[in-house]
Amino acid sequence: MFYNITRFSRNSHDFAIARTLLLRLGISLRSVNEPLGDDPVGNLTGNILAAIGQFDNDEKSRRTAAGMQAALELGRWPFKAPIGYLNGAQGGKGIVIPDPDRAPLVKQAFEEFGTGHCSRPEVLRRVTALGLTTRAGKPLSAQSFANLLRNRFYAGWVEVPKWGVSGRGDFEPLVPDALFRRVQRLLGSTGDSVRPYRRRHPDFPLRRFVTCGQCETPLTGSWSTGRAKKYAYYHCRKCRGVKIAKLDLEGAFLTLLGRSQPERAYMRLFNEIVLDVWNARRGEAKKLRSKLEAVVRQKRERLDRVEDAFLHERSIDRQTYERQRDKLREQLSLAEMELSDAVLDDLDVEGVLGFAEHVMTNAARLWAELGIDGKQELQRAIFPEGVSFDGEEFGTAVTSLAFKHFEALRPTGTDLAPQRDEN
Repeated sequence: MFYNITRFSRNSHDFAIARTLLLRLGISLRSVNEPLGDDPVGNLTGNILAAIGQFDNDEKSRRTAAGMQAALELGRWPFKAPIGYLNGAQGGKGIVIPDPDRAPLVKQAFEEFGTGHCSRPEVLRRVTALGLTTRAGKPLSAQSFANLLRNRFYAGWVEVPKWGVSGRGDFEPLVPDALFRRVQRLLGSTGDSVRPYRRRHPDFPLRRFVTCGQCETPLTGSWSTGRAKKYAYYHCRKCRGVKIAKLDLEGAFLTLLGRSQPERAYMRLFNEIVLDVWNARRGEAKKLRSKLEAVVRQKRERLDRVEDAFLHERSIDRQTYERQRDKLREQLSLAEMELSDAVLDDLDVEGVLGFAEHVMTNAARLWAELGIDGKQELQRAIFPEGVSFDGEEFGTAVTSLAFKHFEALRPTGTDLAPQRDEN
């Protein structure tokens, strides 16, 4: 039995397998180019041709993988872009660019989950309602969304463990490194998000805000049952190097807040400096605005003269008119944009400074009096990256920008002291 097979590929080991099966069925293969008979010579020829085809495929795969690895080491991403990015090309090379539709929603997902006030399902429902979908237009599954939040690509990194590649990408990150690390801490080592009611447990306001000074794992809080009553503790679940009673840790934190509070003298000096800088900026903005208004008037007058020269005086032809008109319109649009950007919002700076002074000089007392939400908002405002505790004392914490200014104002060798009553 003979068949004429016109589109049969022999560039892989599939050829040898197919040939063997056909021969077992009593079907012979004949080629117009190679002697593929049923005798030993034909069998040898077929096997050699299949081996050569397989070698060719393997070599192409190797070269392709080597090219991809080289691109990754240069920071390029040769694979399909994840959700929030699009594949593109520039200079003959593949690039990834932010997806104008999905990138803002991916960024919003990281920001909302990073606040610690929303669970992963809540954030997923919210961004899905706003339009975050797969490229096929389908909603993201819970697992896909969890993988998205754990993907370091969004912080600007390319990582392929099987090739040992890990480095900065040559594309625009959607989230900063600090936000990505905060999201990973909230997700936890198991990959599951911590439920918001657990994070905002009224008994443990410092849970997941204070990290273990030995292994950098966020501390958790729980109640232990004794013989007569229950005892509340903060502790590290990973290395178990830190375990401290709730009252002791929160008392130490109040002491830390007290040491961080500026004296009223420094606060007054800070307010004066801020007001001076604000007034100076308002003066500079006013001068710049006047200058830009003059430029806008000049461009409009020149545009009017060009239109008069063409429409009424007939002193220029249409081609010259359109060229000068388009150029002036472009210059006018740019000047108007600069003018709108030069507007400095009118703010009640003195009122804002008064509120800030009340909060910053009473941080310890306010923290003790506030509810769970207020406590966590205040502690994040003062220590935006949290604080570490090694079992004995707090480590050096990154404070907010305002407190950094106070540290720069105070004389050398002095500490920020607790508030003193001037009355």
